[in-house]
Amino acid sequence: MLVSAMLSTAHVAAQEPARTVVSVAYTADGPVDKDEVERLVAVKVGAPLTDDATGATIRNLFATRLFSDIQIVAEEVQGGVAVTIHLFRSFRVNPLRFSRSPLPREELRRAVPYSEGSVFQSEALTQGAGAIKRRLQEDGYMGAQVTAEVNFDWKTFDASVLYQIEPGPRARVARAFFDGETAPYTADQLLKKAKLKPGDRYRESKARADATRMTDLLHKDSRLKGTIELIAAQPTEDGRVMPVYRIAVGPTVEFQTKGVKAKKVRGEFKDLLASQNFDEDVVLQYVEAKRKELQGKGYYRAKVDYTIAEAPGVYTVMITIEEGERFKIEKIAFQGNDSVKEKTLLSLMVTRKKGLPILRPGHLVEEDLTGDVSAILGYYQTHGWIGAKVEKPRVTEGSRPNRLVVTIPIEEGRQAIVGSVQVVGAEREGEEIEKHLLVKAGEPFNPNEVRQDVFNIQNHYADHGWREASVRDEFSISADKSSADVVYNIEEGQRTFFGKTIVRGNTRTRTSRVTRLVTWKEGNPFSETDLLETQRSLTRTGVFRRVELRPQAPDPATQNRNIEVELQEGRPLSLLYGFGYLYDPNADTNQNDPYALAGASYNNLFGRMESVGFETQYAPFSGRGRIQASFREPYLFSRNFPLTLTFFYAREPIQQIDIRRIGTIVESSRYYGKY
Repeated sequence: MLVSAMLSTAHVAAQEPARTVVSVAYTADGPVDKDEVERLVAVKVGAPLTDDATGATIRNLFATRLFSDIQIVAEEVQGGVAVTIHLFRSFRVNPLRFSRSPLPREELRRAVPYSEGSVFQSEALTQGAGAIKRRLQEDGYMGAQVTAEVNFDWKTFDASVLYQIEPGPRARVARAFFDGETAPYTADQLLKKAKLKPGDRYRESKARADATRMTDLLHKDSRLKGTIELIAAQPTEDGRVMPVYRIAVGPTVEFQTKGVKAKKVRGEFKDLLASQNFDEDVVLQYVEAKRKELQGKGYYRAKVDYTIAEAPGVYTVMITIEEGERFKIEKIAFQGNDSVKEKTLLSLMVTRKKGLPILRPGHLVEEDLTGDVSAILGYYQTHGWIGAKVEKPRVTEGSRPNRLVVTIPIEEGRQAIVGSVQVVGAEREGEEIEKHLLVKAGEPFNPNEVRQDVFNIQNHYADHGWREASVRDEFSISADKSSADVVYNIEEGQRTFFGKTIVRGNTRTRTSRVTRLVTWKEGNPFSETDLLETQRSLTRTGVFRRVELRPQAPDPATQNRNIEVELQEGRPLSLLYGFGYLYDPNADTNQNDPYALAGASYNNLFGRMESVGFETQYAPFSGRGRIQASFREPYLFSRNFPLTLTFFYAREPIQQIDIRRIGTIVESSRYYGKY
């Protein structure tokens, strides 16, 4: 279709050189949004008729997915050419319905590979029928029949899709089959753990849960490598369903221990296996965690080792633990910290010397100490001492038994101060960039700030249209390591701009309401931040189930990037109903007071993203009740100011007093700042 449209325009261009457009008109074989069509047409009165303009017009209109064909015809008239755009509507799925279903209809909507508002495609009907059939089979409706019916409305170009569903009876469960050797178990022993019994109605989710239960049985019997998983649901000749499980019993895993009870080790391994399979990596993970746990209790020199022995049918894990004596940290000392106070370094550390028993027990953990060394080194390197070294801590005996002294050797070196900062290649944004640089002349040199500056500069350019901009940092350190010169080299590249905003997928929501929430204007520099803000605004309306913004490749001639706003609308109507019961022993009458509750809300009134709601509650015995109506405009005056109006009437008889309330609530709110 696009090819035929392009051939039409190419034919026009080939016959005559570019001439001035005198008029632009369009025809359509169905209803269209006049303002939206005019907004997307790139052929303008008074401008030359060019291939670029006609091509852009066709691309913009096709991107809405509202049209199956577009033809542009140019007729020579006095003073130039008159352009007529012939639009041929495509059908869109609206509504999507199901005749009957034993499952919630929302589940079926999720199963179908398209949604209301999608362009109608005949092949998608078959795919949808297959998806619905597979979903029903998961719940045991093995003989379900699904056929699609379509009615085309040539006035609205809606394709009403109705899936006729004949679910048939839900299949009963046949005896399960195990694919694999079950010994030393029998199938009956394993199936005792299954809750899905022969004769029950089949449901795949229950069969998978049974596989988990049977796997737990293997693990409980020390078959920690054992697995059972559902791989198929096989129909039988008598119309039942036979669950097929793949089984691998695996060897018996035996734990032999020294220094700890084997029962405790088995329990701890069981917790580890809650989210992973048993192998040597799990054993190593356990050993490391156990060592850290013991050190956290004061057993700094605790030894935790393991060995593995494999024999036919048996996998033996030997865990050896030697706790040793308990130690506390008497002192943490530093050597070589001539320029940084000891108090500053201590504040960076997780490791602490002994203090209050509960708050600071003073236990030494190797993993924490390693992290402390990294934190100290990071502090030095981010404050100008780029050549600093922090050696491995020395742990020695303290002044008393069971006390430890931790000594951390440091080589500071010279502190480098930033001598100069240059920004090279920033022809258009140089002043703005220099204002926000973190690296300043005269301050200690921090490589992390240099990297952060590069990141910030890159984001600044990306948010102002230069998507191809590249930023490289270069810094040179003086021979004596006392100063650093920093240069940011920038290649700006080409600047891109926002083109047309193309909205599609909305069947109930007005396109004009969607485009009002767009934070950019055509011709503005392209910005990822604007895209994110627009997506958030559309999502906050509560109207759409899915919102996706897709920037297209820039037009080589103009560097404009069209933005496709892909929407999937949610169900607008919600119903509320229920029953309740109130018991008040202190009441003179109507101590037993049942009541009913009902309500309805619609969250896309007239396609304007506005919400209306009605709710009532009534207790017939006491006469107690309330009525409430509400209206919500999420974006008052097209700005981020939600407005909620609530009208209510309530009646509450209390003994001889009949209390009635009627009122109105007007509410608006505004978020300021990041949160």
